Amino acid sequence: MKERIDKESREIVLPYWLPERFIVVDLVTTGLCPVTNEIIEIAATKFCSDETTHVTFQCLAPRLDLSFTKLTPSDRLPFDYPKLEFEGKHFSFVGKFFSGSKIFFYQLVVRKNGIPGNFSKKTDYLVVGADVGADWIVSAAGRRILNVLNMKEAGSPIQIINEYQLHAHV
Repeated sequence: MKERIDKESREIVLPYWLPERFIVVDLVTTGLCPVTNEIIEIAATKFCSDETTHVTFQCLAPRLDLSFTKLTPSDRLPFDYPKLEFEGKHFSFVGKFFSGSKIFFYQLVVRKNGIPGNFSKKTDYLVVGADVGADWIVSAAGRRILNVLNMKEAGSPIQIINEYQLHAHV
């Protein structure tokens, strides 16, 4: 999805072909072969153009048990699940985002009076893109996440959230 920012209003303009209501589904698999690999996680976000909040769920799907009565967050990444506050809070972004570009997420944070920017000691929330998966610890994003975990251990109140959590709060 390629969006742009209107120069006059500074609003995000989505493509004309995007429906008013849609659901984005993200599947995490152990590989690309349907015979030898399996789905290990499913996440989805429901978007409505006339609403400011979006419904999000994420669940593990071991052995394709798709029972959505018991939704649990992924435990592979060290995410926090706080009630997000935006006013004056600093947001930093790491990884590739599937549900929009970093500019899109910056705009969402600014609309809620948050402060997007580069990672620093002032950062309140590290937002991790959906492409950061099971091998996060050895990725470039993983180094940032480990740095944040060290900061938290030293007493920093910084929170690690994923892009779907951010969508759910805006």
